[in-house]
Amino acid sequence: MSHIFISYIEEDGAIAKEIADELESVGFNTWRYERDAIVGVSYLEVTRRAVLEADAFLIVITEKSLESGQVRAELVSAFESRKPMIPLRVGISDAEYKKRKPEWAQMIGAYTSTEIQPGNVSAKINNLKKGLISLNAASPGQNAFELLGLPATADAGAIQTRYNQIKQQLLASLNQQTDESSKSQLELKLSQLEIAKTNLDERLKNKINRQGTAKERVTLPETSDRKVKFLYALLGILFLLLVIISMFYWQQMIQNAYAERTINSLTDKLKKAEELTENKKFVIRNDCMHPITLQWLLVSYKTADGNLVKYGEEDNRIINPGETLTIKNENGAFAGWNGEVISYAFELVYENERWHWAGLWAKDQNQEGVLVINLDSKK
Repeated sequence: MSHIFISYIEEDGAIAKEIADELESVGFNTWRYERDAIVGVSYLEVTRRAVLEADAFLIVITEKSLESGQVRAELVSAFESRKPMIPLRVGISDAEYKKRKPEWAQMIGAYTSTEIQPGNVSAKINNLKKGLISLNAASPGQNAFELLGLPATADAGAIQTRYNQIKQQLLASLNQQTDESSKSQLELKLSQLEIAKTNLDERLKNKINRQGTAKERVTLPETSDRKVKFLYALLGILFLLLVIISMFYWQQMIQNAYAERTINSLTDKLKKAEELTENKKFVIRNDCMHPITLQWLLVSYKTADGNLVKYGEEDNRIINPGETLTIKNENGAFAGWNGEVISYAFELVYENERWHWAGLWAKDQNQEGVLVINLDSKK
């Protein structure tokens, strides 16, 4: 059942009861905690539910209620559920309560507050009634169909016809009535009639909109959804093609880089081989921090007919840091060298450790044609 929620603290219970009694005397339903709370149910739950079901939120603002966490919680609930509000002040000005509680002023917003006097609420009841009617707050607990005397299945034509009949009857009665109390009751019924008509028109409008939305929803899988699925499938195919093209491109790039590196490596080997034949010597340089003792060294090369020929040898030589040792053969040339293979092997002692070394000249010499020995980084 719809109602007007009255928010107050226990100390203001008397004025809250007076407000409720006056509103109910003119046909409104009210809800206040002391009378309507359900025993055994959480206060927070029962007030939250009552606020959500209310047509309007009436708050009693006093010096004491400004400090009440209970009233603040109810105000927040009404604000969050966007309930119409009527602030009633008792013993405090509009400016003072807004200054002390700017948060309340922000939540209450543009709703105009009014001051009431305990024991004289009836003086303000007509203004309260007009305010509640303007906020579309229902009064008696009848629903709109019951108020018009129509079944819930009535269509727009039947509603309009019945509305016109009841309105004409109420206006005729109002024009003939001289008693102020009776006039007030008839005016309230006219207001209720207008609210009921507005609510029914809105309900029928929403019903038509829901039916139209349902029809659109039925056609979505045949139109929009199918297009969306086709678009996603097309994007997936394009992405797959892009991945394949990218993989092919990078594979070609890697192959080209490897081929270029291989060609450069072969070019460097040929260049070094040419330098070696021109210099006709084999050079070792000590890049270590300490002297090395060359126990023995043997350099060989292959001739064009495939024979392995000794180029030169050396033993028991000390090479100091930064010095070089040049090995030459007796005739000073690589007689019959095939231009490809020059091998070497040696044994040396460095800081009481023995090292054996063997390799191909074309692989190990640097651009200066020198075999560099650096053992410090290998220790």
